[in-house]
Amino acid sequence: MTVSIQAMVRLFLYFQIVVFGTCLFNPLFAKELDRWTLGVGVAVISDNHPMGVVQGEFKVADGDLGGEIYNVNLGYILKEFSFSTDSNTFTPHLEIVSSLGFVDENNSDLFYNVNAAFAFRWVDFPWNRYLSTTIMTGGGLNYSQRIFRLDIAKRPNDYRSHLKFFWPLEVTFALPGFKHHRLVLFNHHISGGHMMDAGGIDSFGAGYRYLFH
Repeated sequence: MTVSIQAMVRLFLYFQIVVFGTCLFNPLFAKELDRWTLGVGVAVISDNHPMGVVQGEFKVADGDLGGEIYNVNLGYILKEFSFSTDSNTFTPHLEIVSSLGFVDENNSDLFYNVNAAFAFRWVDFPWNRYLSTTIMTGGGLNYSQRIFRLDIAKRPNDYRSHLKFFWPLEVTFALPGFKHHRLVLFNHHISGGHMMDAGGIDSFGAGYRYLFH
C-alpha cells in the first residue's frame, strides 16, 4: 500500500477516535449515560472464510496460529430512529461500537488490537416479550499491534498491513425483566479489502454487556 493511502486511512482512523472521544465526554457532562453500553468478551481466532459465520461455519484455528482475544467493549447510541407501519413502530439505532482487545496467540506474547465502527442495530422483533433480541452490523477500521500469525500463514509472500477494515456482526439476548444485562454472540472480521492488503482473519466469541439505556 502506498504511503499516501496509508496516510488517508490513518487519518480516517484518527477521525473515528475524535468522534468517539467527543461522544464520550459530552454525555458525561450532559448526564446522558443512558446512551452507553459497556461490556467484555472473549473470542477465538478463526480459520473461517469471510462469510463463514453467516453460513454456520465455526472453524477454530489451532496450533501456533490459534489463540484467544480478550475484549473490552464500549458503545454509544448516536441516534434512535422511529418509523411506523400500519400495525408496528420500529426504533432501530445508529451507534458507534469500539473494542480494545488483548490477543493471546498460542505460544506468543500478548499484543493489543483496537477497532471502531459505525453500526446499525435492529431492536424490534416479535418475540421480544419473551426474549429481548438485537442484531448489529457495521463497518470501520481495525489496528493490530502485531500481524496475526494466521494472517501471515495464509499469505506468506504478501505484504500484511497492521491497519485493516473492520466488519462486526453480533446478536444479543436478554430476559425481558433484565434488559440492561445482555448475552452477546459476535463475529469480528478484519480484512485489507484489497486496499491495505488482500485477506485477513475472523474471530468469534461470546460476552456480557451492560446497557445504561
